[in-house]
Amino acid sequence: MNPDRTSEPPALCLNSFDYFNFSGMKKSPAGKALRERIFYDLKISPDTEALIKNLNENYALNVPESVERAVIAQFSLPGGGNFNTAEFKFSQKPGGQKSYVEGFFEKLSQRELSGVDSAGRHNSKKSATMCFGDQASAFPPELAKNLPKAFLENTEYVSVAPMPPDTLIVIATAKTFSEIPKFRKTESYIQTLACASRPEILVYRQFERRATEIAGLALSFPPGEFAITEKDDRIRIYVDFRCRDSQEAVFMEHFFLRFKLSLNQSAEKQPENVRAPLLSVGSSLSISREDATLKLRIDCASKDFSAFLNWRSSWFPNPKKTKR
Repeated sequence: MNPDRTSEPPALCLNSFDYFNFSGMKKSPAGKALRERIFYDLKISPDTEALIKNLNENYALNVPESVERAVIAQFSLPGGGNFNTAEFKFSQKPGGQKSYVEGFFEKLSQRELSGVDSAGRHNSKKSATMCFGDQASAFPPELAKNLPKAFLENTEYVSVAPMPPDTLIVIATAKTFSEIPKFRKTESYIQTLACASRPEILVYRQFERRATEIAGLALSFPPGEFAITEKDDRIRIYVDFRCRDSQEAVFMEHFFLRFKLSLNQSAEKQPENVRAPLLSVGSSLSISREDATLKLRIDCASKDFSAFLNWRSSWFPNPKKTKR
């Protein structure tokens, strides 16, 4: 047995990964339509709208508009519990104004926070890293509510830290920060980061199985990968579902075939100026199976995708109907 291998620290298991390139979405009409669609979904729920309002008022932020990039990764720790990271890069303010991250930490330091680990608080000229003990009581609830629900599950400790330039890092873990070993990055995570960093990527996700409801029908969507890319004035969407078995893959194939048929039938009823781009998107949707893997592909002109988003908002499931 190779002694060097036995001395390696254990690897984290990557459960899910979400990447949103909001800055890249600003560079084309299709990207802008996608950006507006995502931000709209955050605002249509009164509860979400109230959370965003409180976050901006209490912490000098301007979300979601000021967020240039968001990356959220959720891991399992060897032996149980989770280790989750969230990275939010903010746009720069003009004229040398105090950055959103600086303003955030200034406001956070002014709050009366019980359970803050002073030994884990590293002061600098710009901001400070703050480590919270029992996150349920110490971590500000308005911040916790603005993170994905699963982010704080199976965790006990939370750290909030700045990272140049203008980036906010949140870590939630089941272990105290002094007990966390230096984990080597898993091969899958390295590949995920490399994939998501490509300039043409607008959205990239590795997702777990989730339950949702569409048109009154309860569905369980299998785990898999999802990506939206834009290059040479074309939008390409890739979805791979890793189904339990071939039977589930056949069921999901039938569901999306019906979706494609419904989309094309609805498009035929629209005025000519709307019909053409919708049919362009619908006809480009290809569905194929490889054993228990279902593959969806869309390859269409960016201008047609913009028209599609503006017309069919139900492409993105209603967040009030989705269970994480």
